Amino acid sequence: MTTKLRLFTRWAAEQMEATLIKKDALGYKGWEALSHQQRYENFMKEVVELMDEFRPDLTPEQAERLMAEATDVANTAMMLAGGFDEKISKLKRGRKV
Repeated sequence: MTTKLRLFTRWAAEQMEATLIKKDALGYKGWEALSHQQRYENFMKEVVELMDEFRPDLTPEQAERLMAEATDVANTAMMLAGGFDEKISKLKRGRKV
């Protein structure tokens, strides 16, 4: 089944991928190797950074930083959620995780 992405979903995914490509170029590697706890801690760190950037009246530069932090939150949320696929499968098969 092919799902057509909404315009905003496609835009957000493109922002997320662009950020990941930049981080790859800086040498970041292997979020898959992180524990669920580490992924959660990374996610919460990004949420705090997003909250720190929020202002009621944003300048264009502040809006760009806010968008970058929101993208980081989305990426770390994806990494956190993605780590549960295997865990859920094991639980459904009656295995301990």
